[in-house]
Amino acid sequence: MQTAVLGTGIIGQKLTQALLRGGHDVAVYNRTAHKAEGLQKLGATVADSVEQAVRSAECILLALSDKKAVDDVLTGIKMTLNQKTFVQMGTILPQESISLARRIGEAGGEYCECPILGSRREIDESKLILLFGGNRRVLESIRSVLACFGAEPHFIGDVGQAAAMKLALNNLIAIHAAGFSFSLGIVERNGIDSEQFMTILRQSSLYAPMYDKKLANWRSRNFDNPNFPAKHLRKDTELILRHGHEIGLNTQVLDAIRDVLDQTLARGEGDMDYSALINVIHPVSE
Repeated sequence: MQTAVLGTGIIGQKLTQALLRGGHDVAVYNRTAHKAEGLQKLGATVADSVEQAVRSAECILLALSDKKAVDDVLTGIKMTLNQKTFVQMGTILPQESISLARRIGEAGGEYCECPILGSRREIDESKLILLFGGNRRVLESIRSVLACFGAEPHFIGDVGQAAAMKLALNNLIAIHAAGFSFSLGIVERNGIDSEQFMTILRQSSLYAPMYDKKLANWRSRNFDNPNFPAKHLRKDTELILRHGHEIGLNTQVLDAIRDVLDQTLARGEGDMDYSALINVIHPVSE
């Protein structure tokens, strides 16, 4: 299938590579052009404009950082969108996704949302968790594209509902990272062996696999080569807070985590892995 990927950051790069491995013709566009250059060597067409990328594509993946980036990119498309399906794969608010569906539909195109759970390794292994929101007919039409990334998509419901599901899941990323950082601080500052702590934790119902996945980062305080940068978790946390307020939830816990992430970014660690927030919660003694 003729596809286009708009946005070639950490996730867009990997999505493109997976599509190429799956035998799809792929055009890519990024507002910062040099970020797309390496994909040309792998067989992708690097477009000079978003309209060029979209022109021949049947399926267009939106792998952009936020709703503003999506709006900025879509503004560059002046053609009608008949026979084109746009797949929103980033983390945005439910009402923002509904607004995009309306905008693309009015231009003649199809729209669905398919935010993802996972990062680079999961894309390489075709193990992304895919959250689909939209018309089942649209899902069937792009199934060969989504199959490059993971197993059967989870059909969540209408447009907006998959976006909400993604916020619920990303909330747990923030909660787990902050909570584990605090617990590790208690253990280490009381002179307890952290491996004994992990052994007990692994045997309990409190355990989450992400603790072991990030443990090397936390122990070494090395947060380079991120799967999910702290600045993106900060952005998503703001979205979760906004949505929580809108639907009447108490957001005090997440307010505090947002403050921790603000401090993480103020330390110059926004481009590092989100697990760097431990430097705020459990700082290393100077």
